[in-house]
Order: sequence, then structure tokens, then C-alpha cells
Amino acid sequence: MGKSYSSYKNSGVFLACLVALVSFFGNSSQPLASTPSMDWSPATLVETGTTTASSPKIAVDPNGNIMAVWVQYDMNDTDQTIYANRYVVGSGWGTATLLETSDLPVSNPRIAVDSNGNAIAVWQQQRWAGGPSGIYANRYVAGTGWGTVTVVYVDTTNYVWADDPQIAVDPNGNAMAVWALHDPSWSHTSVHASRYVVGTGWGAATNLSGEAVQSAYGADVALDSIGNAIVVWYQASGTSNSVAGMYADRYTVGTGWGTPEHIGTSEGSWSAPGPRIAVDPNGNAIAVWYASGKPGISANRYVAGTGWGTAESI
Repeated sequence: MGKSYSSYKNSGVFLACLVALVSFFGNSSQPLASTPSMDWSPATLVETGTTTASSPKIAVDPNGNIMAVWVQYDMNDTDQTIYANRYVVGSGWGTATLLETSDLPVSNPRIAVDSNGNAIAVWQQQRWAGGPSGIYANRYVAGTGWGTVTVVYVDTTNYVWADDPQIAVDPNGNAMAVWALHDPSWSHTSVHASRYVVGTGWGAATNLSGEAVQSAYGADVALDSIGNAIVVWYQASGTSNSVAGMYADRYTVGTGWGTPEHIGTSEGSWSAPGPRIAVDPNGNAIAVWYASGKPGISANRYVAGTGWGTAESI
């Protein structure tokens, strides 16, 4: 995946990789008799609970080791917790590990790993039962295990919801998390981000979309090999939800965030699923999104040192 050392996702980019593989094997002049078996192994249960488990996500390091996270419900299916399990090449799956011990509801776990197999999991968690939620994280160190829960973002003074977190990690373990922040007092939604630096921890949250925007949501993030980040999201025009556009902002290590750029339109749709982005090690990127007002997938390419091109239907 172009999303360097980050979580694998269902996306048009992954589909393109499958198409390329099919094309290669289908058109190769070489005999296929010696091609290794591509069959799936038998399904393996990676969680040991007796209750409902949902929302699984995985991330794979360059050596093929896997980290999985999911939501596990209690016996009454009324409370949720976050669990993880690690697959080691040559050994198999380990034992499911509880990542947080709060009695408050959790949801939307995400996971990303670096080149050494260290991982960071993020999720949203309510501040009190039925109340607004914040973004929390836990970090796994290969050879040591999981640490303790860390608060990435919580607003303790206002009734606002932080949800739908996404995370990407660079090869050295530095990470960028993004999420949506909802203010129900005036139906305002904005996109925020926070950076994790190994040895330092999480930094302050940055509002990428601005307070004048009525609705910004559906953010995704990817990093290049040195930790520069690109975030993409949907954003309504000013204080109106009638027209939505595709926006992006870039974080440069040592400099910080740039200025959000409009990189495409969603043809009047502001309720479509969020966009997706993948970045190669050199910082070139492709963003894709669904334009429901004009059915189909659109894309735009970012070239490091040059900038974004023109959006086109693909």
C-alpha cells in the first residue's frame, strides 16, 4: 500500500493493486505451474471472548507481522472495550490483550505500525455514559508490549464530540492522528489533527478546517518516509452545506501545517463517505473520493515539490 507503514484499508488504491496483479499473471508469458499457492489459510479465532466482537482493523509491518484491534462487548452487549492481538511470522497469533480498562463506551478503533513492528492504536471514548467523546491512544513496543492509555484529545469544558479517528505512522514510529469534532450547539463540524513523536508523546490538536466552516468531516491521513503528512477531507462551502468540496492540507516536519487547499468538488454531495489518500515514501500522493452528485470516483495527484494537479473522474 502507498499508505507507508500504516493501516491497510478498503480503498480504490488497494483495488488497483489487485487489478495490477491479475493483469500481470493473466498476461505473463511464463508458465504458472511453479507459481506459489495463493490460497487462504484456514480462519483463526484471534479473540477469546464469548461476547460480540466488531469493527476489526489490521496493520502489517514490512516483515509481515500483523497487529489487529477490535471492539469487544460485555456479557450484556451494553458496554464495549478495545482489544488487540499480534501475529508473528513463524509463530502465529498471540493472546488477545485489553488496551483500556474504562467502563465508558468506546468505538472506532484504528491501528498503524512502523517498520520495527511498533504500533499505535487510537479510538473514540465517551467522557461519561451518554456524553460526548474524546480521542484516546495506546502504543505497542515490539519486545515490550502495550503501554498505558493516553489522551489525544478531550474537550472538558464544552459538549462536543470527537469521533471517526484515523492514524498513520512513519517508519520511525512518529504518527499523525486526525478526527472530526462536532459541536451540536450550531451543527458545526471541523477536522482536527495531532502528531505523536517518539520519546515526546502527543502534541496539541490543530484545527485544519477552520471555525468559519459549517461542516468538515471524513478526514483521512497518510505519511511519507520521513513523517510529512497529507490530510484530506470533505468540507462544505463556508457556512452552507449546499455544496461540498474536497480539501487537503500538508504537514512538513520542522515547519508545521500549511494552508488548506481545495483539490476537487463532490458535485453537491456533502453526505458521501469520506475521501481516502495514499502516499509513497517520497511524498507523492493520490487522493480518491466518491462524487455522488455525479456517480463515480474522482482523483487528484500530489507531486512533492510541485503540488496538487487537477481533479479528474477515474
